[in-house]
Amino acid sequence: MNEKMIRFGAEELIKNKKALEPTMNYTQMLSRYTLNDLKQIAEFWSIKVTSAMRKNDLVQTINDHVCSAVKIEELELTSEAVNYLKTYLTQTGERTTEMATGAAYLRALGIVFTGTFEDRLIEIIPGELSKNLANMVGLGLQNEDQLELAALLDTIVIYHGALTFNDVVAVVRSYTTLKGNDQELLEKIHHALHFTRLARKSEFLLAHGRVKNPQSLYEAVLGSDQTAYAKISPEYIAAVKKKQSPAFSIHHDRLKQFLGSVLQLDPVSAHLLMDDMMIKMNLDWQMEQIISDLDGTVKFEHPEQRNGLVQLLGLVYQHTPKWLEKGHTPHELYIPKEDTKPDMPQEKPKQVVNTDKIGRNDPCACGSGKKYKKCCL
Repeated sequence: MNEKMIRFGAEELIKNKKALEPTMNYTQMLSRYTLNDLKQIAEFWSIKVTSAMRKNDLVQTINDHVCSAVKIEELELTSEAVNYLKTYLTQTGERTTEMATGAAYLRALGIVFTGTFEDRLIEIIPGELSKNLANMVGLGLQNEDQLELAALLDTIVIYHGALTFNDVVAVVRSYTTLKGNDQELLEKIHHALHFTRLARKSEFLLAHGRVKNPQSLYEAVLGSDQTAYAKISPEYIAAVKKKQSPAFSIHHDRLKQFLGSVLQLDPVSAHLLMDDMMIKMNLDWQMEQIISDLDGTVKFEHPEQRNGLVQLLGLVYQHTPKWLEKGHTPHELYIPKEDTKPDMPQEKPKQVVNTDKIGRNDPCACGSGKKYKKCCL
């Protein structure tokens, strides 16, 4: 094993205490490194670095190279790295000294990242790499049941915000034909979790790590019983299984197109960013807060771009599932009821007249609109 790589990875564990959020994409995680550290990671991958390369250029080059190498399994994993990945991806077993060496090796390759989240030190493998790494160490999803389960886990928590593992078992049963008792199904759920971008706290699965009090959110969801849970469409789940980007509405599609064509984000980054903005809407962030939080992620060349994004976000909000409304959107909750006919002219309310004081030239009390002397006198 390359001693220089192990030393670099061990030093990064100690010195890199910058903020690290589970929702960050791969390029955002790489951008936390200094230019010199990025050059070192590129050297470990035998990537040619030119003097003309700026930091952003190097980040993108490493991103493309690593994603490609992991996808086609052109990555030489040491036994220590394999054992570390199995422990990390399955969230089981105790960390050993050998695994710490494996983590350092992967940190030097820009695959494992260390930083602080909510005042504690965490390690993260980017979601863009997790699935292919799991395949490399024999943990890949092997059949349609597992693919459906992974897609469903990601979807139901986005819809409902916070669920206990017991709730997840019940919801999964209502959508799938997976066999086995609750304990067996729970084991399958734990196995599929590393293919999702969910946060975990205590007994809760969360749509976002920024949910600081899962119990309060969970109780609020249970208390909002004025409407039944929104049904997740089979088409949505099928799209996730096919690695396609499922759409909540045409406005979500337009937002993704805007992020790609106008703000120049790649498809994966655009999809992750839109998910993150939808979650912030559920956390009651104001539009200005959401836009301000994009600083460093996107660059507005003109004020019109910013205004365009604000308008699109307003439409997306109306069609985004709300946790406290059991997955229903504001649009669904406030559209006219089926028994109303909004396109038909509304009947003009009849004028009420006090008949005790009615005069000959006053409007008739029957509501005809005629004068009293020419109607019911």
